[in-house]
Amino acid sequence: MNALGLIETQGLLAAIEASDVMLKTAEVNLLSKEIVGGGLVTVMVTGDVGAVKTAVAAAASSVERLGKDLLCSKHVIARPDESLMCTQLIMSTAQEEPIKIQTALDETTEDAPVLKLEDELSEVPTIEKTEQINEEVTNQESLEISLKKLNEEELKATLSGMKIVDLRKLAKKQSHFSITNKEIYKINKEKLIEALSNYFNRN
Repeated sequence: MNALGLIETQGLLAAIEASDVMLKTAEVNLLSKEIVGGGLVTVMVTGDVGAVKTAVAAAASSVERLGKDLLCSKHVIARPDESLMCTQLIMSTAQEEPIKIQTALDETTEDAPVLKLEDELSEVPTIEKTEQINEEVTNQESLEISLKKLNEEELKATLSGMKIVDLRKLAKKQSHFSITNKEIYKINKEKLIEALSNYFNRN
């Protein structure tokens, strides 16, 4: 078996970026893409040891440029044991043809993981989905109104109890926010809380 390279990212966008860079950088094949859970996505490639190392290093660098917190981990196994291919971890994709990014984008089969998300997004919204979206918008507006009524200490305590993902969503929706959308994904939770606290205290 050829060398096995793995890149684990936060989010599908970073995983697609990593896959694209690896395929363009070196002579490697995209073996599989696994959605681990909690927003984590692992991409596996195979090829010669040198090619895999080059591809993984280039992908890691590219993902870090895309967003500091988007790269979770990277690893290269130079000579994986043959029995590794028989495990449930890889067996489901090892016997298939290597997935190419362009093929995944063009085809509409179940084996094209990139299209699964796009297909869901392209569906005509049902009444249930529309109601869910309206409810989320209403909840977001209610949250913002509630935050503006809190004093500084209560505001910081409330923001501290929120997840970083929700804080970023909240920050992105604010007009004239002190941090750009691009920078929102790079700063840590404490700085984001401070910026949000200052914003809601002013408004």
